[in-house]
Amino acid sequence: MQNTSATNQPKERRLLQAGLIALEKGDFPVLEGLLAGPATNPSDEQDAHLLKGLLAIGERKFKAAIEHLSAVLRSDPNHLVAWFNLGQVLLNMEDYTRAMRCFVEVLRRDSGNIEALYLRGLCHRALGDHANAGRDATDVVHRQPEHVGALKELGNSLLIAGKFSLARNVFQSVNALAPSEPFVPCMIQFLSHQMCDWAPLVFAAQKDEVMVVGSTSLDVLKQRCERNEPALEPFASLVLFDDPELHEKAASLWMKKLHPKMPQEVFARLEEQKRSRPLRTPQQALKVAYISCDFYEHATAYLMAGLIEAHDRQAVEVYVLSYGQVRTDAMRQRLEKAADHFVDINNMPDWQVARWCRENDIDIAVDLKGLTRDSRPGIFAHRAAQVQVSWLGYPGSLAADFYDYMIADEFVMSEQQKAHTQEALVLMPNGYQVNDSQRPKPQPATRKEHGLPDEAVVLCCFNNHFKITESVFNCWMDVLNASSNTVLWLMAGSSEAENNLIKQAVSKGIAKDRLIFAPVLPLPQHISRLALADISLDTSPYNAHTTASDALWAGVPHLGLQGQGFAARVSSSLLHAIGMPELVTDSLERYQALLQQLTCKPKKLKALRAKLGAQKHENVLFNSAQFAKHLESAYRQMYAVWAEKLPKRDLEIR
Repeated sequence: MQNTSATNQPKERRLLQAGLIALEKGDFPVLEGLLAGPATNPSDEQDAHLLKGLLAIGERKFKAAIEHLSAVLRSDPNHLVAWFNLGQVLLNMEDYTRAMRCFVEVLRRDSGNIEALYLRGLCHRALGDHANAGRDATDVVHRQPEHVGALKELGNSLLIAGKFSLARNVFQSVNALAPSEPFVPCMIQFLSHQMCDWAPLVFAAQKDEVMVVGSTSLDVLKQRCERNEPALEPFASLVLFDDPELHEKAASLWMKKLHPKMPQEVFARLEEQKRSRPLRTPQQALKVAYISCDFYEHATAYLMAGLIEAHDRQAVEVYVLSYGQVRTDAMRQRLEKAADHFVDINNMPDWQVARWCRENDIDIAVDLKGLTRDSRPGIFAHRAAQVQVSWLGYPGSLAADFYDYMIADEFVMSEQQKAHTQEALVLMPNGYQVNDSQRPKPQPATRKEHGLPDEAVVLCCFNNHFKITESVFNCWMDVLNASSNTVLWLMAGSSEAENNLIKQAVSKGIAKDRLIFAPVLPLPQHISRLALADISLDTSPYNAHTTASDALWAGVPHLGLQGQGFAARVSSSLLHAIGMPELVTDSLERYQALLQQLTCKPKKLKALRAKLGAQKHENVLFNSAQFAKHLESAYRQMYAVWAEKLPKRDLEIR
């Protein structure tokens, strides 16, 4: 709450003084007795509303708090304490638009209010406005350089803006100021991977923590997570470790910290409401809601668009629930046209979205974000639908009991991954990854126009740089050393990442001009240039996902490197689906050996390319309509399990 110390109050406002003293002591019975007494001066009514509002906040009775604080503002529109605390209440209720208006009102009257500025920034970030969130965080840090919360917000904003070195510096400052601050060392490690900076890191020890001599920074993060400390951000855990048990623990700790379990009585009431409505008959379409902030020119939309169009409207009624910044690109327009209902939920808090879904009788809610950036698992924690599904966005278990199913396939689910997946599995017959049959087809392009040598063997990896590990990169360098007529074609990124990769290559005896960086292009041009490569390269423990299916669509053989976790097995899934399992390897040694063989045997490479070209258009991997039929069957089976009041169970779709 905003500072409302009794010592700052005028002497004549005795009710307010006494009430604030009781509040500071936590003596609620005394406060309630004061509020029950008669008013003794004209300000008592306003002060009583303020005290009742503050008391309601302490008791987490937010609706009552809003009523009382609003009453204060009706009598005094310039009441800073009421504005500030009303903003905090609305922020706690995830009503970010109204909360931000309150902090704006505070700042209009008190431009030096650092906490209001900080909290306005939190609202900006929650609404997907990362630029303004960063500006507010920067202003706070300029005024109060050791404000830990603002430093974290600034670090996140710099990360999103691609300023990885500056972001890492900020998080290192936070780690020095507050060694026990959750997840900060993990962000430092992740940002180092973003820059392909594989130098050893040192983290500040937490209180009473004994650092084991010789432990690496990764060891420290793993040990903290194993002690049930909130140390590993879930998505980063997939990038840093190939360990499904650790992935599950990281996700579980994250969920428990941010999304506490719904009280059983609330869950029971919502379940009763759902079951009071008539069940869908097999002839009625199920209402399915896809929820994400990526319904624009984004990898998820590139995969999903054909599915939304291909869904049989006799089987499903398609709701697309979108949040984040409003986009107007061609993909957004395509999806708006394809969906039966395209709904902007950006200004709705999680609980309100869940309520909207229930009021609109959504049967199945599908989370396409999971625990990636800008995800909103809170919508699912509030039970948007009787059946809730994780799919496509997050390759791993979300480790929360409010997700019923995870869509997967037999190849992404190792035995270790199965043992550490809390959701029931829906195993798709031809791979879990949907693909758009209408993806742009490669058009004629030349190597010269893309800066590639005509006669070289072009090895390409268009993955994000954070996926490139030192061991995989050194493997590539060994192949380049052994095959002088090869070049490595990578996606352009931050200057730090490119410089570090060039530096590492040179240290391995590779001339820097054998690394070629490709700028970001629109999807049609990207697919066309991708066809110029000879081999697409995998990374591990986080494989190529959409980038792998892009390569296969462009007719480029993809060399897979399979691990234990879901994220480390996606290439295997795609290669099995397209009928090329011979390109799956299960160790770095086998991966390097096969890559070396392919670079030296052009006939074998040509034969693989011909096989891929013959199969890709006839194969199920790129058949949106067939995938839609299988998915609709899966939805019907999930719904039937719920309707028949059976325990959720693994489903194998045929």
